Amino acid sequence: MTTASPADSIVERILSAARGAEFVRADLQVHTPVDLRFRLPDKWNSDSDHDKKRVAAGYIEAAKTAGIGILGITEHNDLSYAQLIREAAHGTSVTAFPGVEFSLPPRLHLIALFEPDADIDRLWDLIVKLGLGKRANERFHTDGTPRQIAGTLTEFLRKIDEYQGIVIAPHVCGQAGLLTLPEGQARVDAWRQEGILAADPGGNKRVADLGRFEKGAFLGTHDLYRRSRPMPPIWTSDARSFDEIGRCYTWLKLSSPTLEGLRQAFLDPESRIRHRDEFTGVKYPRILGMGWQGPGFLANQVVAFNDNLNCLIGGKGVGKSSVIETLRFAFGLEPAADLRDAIRSHLRSVLPSGGAVTVVIESQEPRKIYAIERTQGGYTPSVKDRNGTIVPDVSPVDLLQPSIFGQKEIYGIALKPSDQLKALDDFLVARVAELEAEEATIKKDLEKNAADLVTQRTEAAEIVDHVADLPRLQQLKKRYEDLGIVSKLERKTKFQANFKRLKRVKTKLGDFLETVEAIETGLSSDYDSLPSADPLRAELLNAKALLEELSKEWEESLGALRKNVARRTTNLESLLVRAESEAAAVDKEFSTISEEIHKDFPDAKIDEYIKLQGKIEAIGPLQKRAELKATKIAKLTADRKALLDKLLVVRRTRYNERHKKAQELTAQLDRALRIEVRFEGRLDAVRSGLEALKSGVRKAALDSLFQHPDFSLPALLAAVDGGVDALKERFSLSDSTASDLVKGLEGRTRLDWDAVDVPDAIEIEFNVSPAGSEPQYRPLKTLSVGQKSTAVLLLLLLKDDSPFVVDQPEDDLDNRFIYEDIVQRLRSAKEQRQFIVATHNANIPVLGDAEQIVVLNASNDQGKIERTGSIDDRAIQSFVKNILEGGADAFEMRKKKYGF
Repeated sequence: MTTASPADSIVERILSAARGAEFVRADLQVHTPVDLRFRLPDKWNSDSDHDKKRVAAGYIEAAKTAGIGILGITEHNDLSYAQLIREAAHGTSVTAFPGVEFSLPPRLHLIALFEPDADIDRLWDLIVKLGLGKRANERFHTDGTPRQIAGTLTEFLRKIDEYQGIVIAPHVCGQAGLLTLPEGQARVDAWRQEGILAADPGGNKRVADLGRFEKGAFLGTHDLYRRSRPMPPIWTSDARSFDEIGRCYTWLKLSSPTLEGLRQAFLDPESRIRHRDEFTGVKYPRILGMGWQGPGFLANQVVAFNDNLNCLIGGKGVGKSSVIETLRFAFGLEPAADLRDAIRSHLRSVLPSGGAVTVVIESQEPRKIYAIERTQGGYTPSVKDRNGTIVPDVSPVDLLQPSIFGQKEIYGIALKPSDQLKALDDFLVARVAELEAEEATIKKDLEKNAADLVTQRTEAAEIVDHVADLPRLQQLKKRYEDLGIVSKLERKTKFQANFKRLKRVKTKLGDFLETVEAIETGLSSDYDSLPSADPLRAELLNAKALLEELSKEWEESLGALRKNVARRTTNLESLLVRAESEAAAVDKEFSTISEEIHKDFPDAKIDEYIKLQGKIEAIGPLQKRAELKATKIAKLTADRKALLDKLLVVRRTRYNERHKKAQELTAQLDRALRIEVRFEGRLDAVRSGLEALKSGVRKAALDSLFQHPDFSLPALLAAVDGGVDALKERFSLSDSTASDLVKGLEGRTRLDWDAVDVPDAIEIEFNVSPAGSEPQYRPLKTLSVGQKSTAVLLLLLLKDDSPFVVDQPEDDLDNRFIYEDIVQRLRSAKEQRQFIVATHNANIPVLGDAEQIVVLNASNDQGKIERTGSIDDRAIQSFVKNILEGGADAFEMRKKKYGF
């Protein structure tokens, strides 16, 4: 049973909230039965009012079947069906725009569209004002063809504007089309009329597929036909039957089906108009929206996010940063280390203990909706599916990991080469993680190898010391041999030597059992159970049984072995007891012999000889052990060389991946940035390590070492291995400096330095020249604060297709580049990735044509989502004008968009 949480209701509120401008199928040229060529379905007619209502309903059903959301009812010189179809559309997913297709002299068709709720009687009045009457014979010739209006094109456009309409040109490359007018200045002037907001090439043809003249006119590459803004292309069905509705259509992006929505789409076709084959839906992961519950600055507020560009706007202190930081909190992501305390403090103030945030996301394929809920107070995020069921063992970032940057974080990256390299690695996450895992395994093996090597070398050195003492011991023994007493003590010394051998057998039995006990069989299977539908299920379960049987047999064998070792140990202890009893007889015999020797040789030290002989006896096996140690050391040294070679291959592979990606990104950034990576170029890490050794090497000496043209870590270590003289010769160091370095890098420390990671260096250069000029690249470290941040942001914007969230990037950006680089890239990338930007700069939402502008306000310490929508919403336009500011370009564009 699933227990609903308070977040469940918020999820539905988020999913039902307005999401700003979205692509809608629009067919803006549809005829009615007034046209003699219109074909109704069999047994349909339009004779009575009832029949006409049925026909009107047929339009809406046909539009819904074709997926059309906006329908332009544009009969020649007629509005008879406009009201009926509009009423039929009420309460459906279809919005009907009343319109009229007019014929102008010499033979030109233009369409006027009006608000969906326009006064139809007033529009009839417009038809009369254009020189036509209300009666049919005043609007049509006897053969049914439409009569032309009176007046010029300029007068017509002025009159449509007076009646709050907009004008589009249908089938401009076909009969009665704008580009098929008689060649001459009249055609040029007609095409360049700014009052014609869009044009249909006709035949569902893209502009790229048109003839040279027509394409030049649309693109503005034909000098005579160049407009202040290129003519936006649209596509219509020109339908004369229900079946033809939606046959050709245009994807129009708007937040509400209004005339202003159409106008904004025509003003910004690059962002808001697509041919029917150019938009196939959203394929990337996205944040659908978020809401806040319980105590907190944004308590009980919800906001839905658009798939493309979202801008949070509002004055200071209204909650823009609160939205960003609670979003980051929900995903369990951490801000930059140097900003962490300040951001956590801010978060606690806007989302106190007990306050909760819910984020609704849609994952990548397979596409599925999830809700992420997190409560302040030390709680971790929880993930639920659309039904409210907890999804166990899944964290939010397993489903979607947005790139989130708070205020100043982008500038922080611009200051730290290590963060810049990480930003590059974010484009190679899987590959870099794979290589770093491989590197970690090799380094772990190197650590074990180093420990074993140090142990073997230490033990070998001790053996060498003992073996080196043999000549001295043998010389001492010869003194006793010269006295002629060695043969008399032989039984005692041999007994002691053999007794030690006997004791070593017991040690070997213990070591053997310990070795066997430590063996890991690895016989367990890597699965516990398999669903009944799994392929090879029976075979895998049988294989698992085989492993279990063998494991059981091993345990049984191990138990038997333990018993056998214990039995033999007992037997050996009996032997030792017998040996100890024999020792008494040997000691008695030795005592008698010792008394005899002392009579003949009063100065002889019998006990000293016994110890001496024991030492000589012990050295014999040590020589064999020394050979074994030397073999082990050689093997460990060879293994270490192989491991170091593998480590170098991994690091070079990582560098090659980074270098290749840097080249790709440089090409993608199209001369805005140049990115290069140098293999193991960050020598500051080496210097820090040497300083940490506290070897006594002075700063000036280190400066000289690192400034040497041949300096590198491998070169340094090779010279250290060669000793003081090699180090002096290679790097021109003083005796004391070379000696201090050799002492500092000896033993285990020297081995550890084999695996020290010298980071690759990343170098970013920014093109500071104006657009269209020859590039002038400057290194990041020489740039202004704004240029540094702009360069880093350009790089970050290229990363994958996960949501990109940033808080007031313009605070650290160069204002000139906000439009030239940042906004242009947002526009080009927003259909491949979702963006959420908190901003007070008009360039971003206006010139970026934000699909969802979220207006925040605050009063009495409580934040509020005041309004959401796109720039085609008049209220949003007012907020943008009053809240935001921008440069001259933004103002000029705003002037065109707002009409002031």
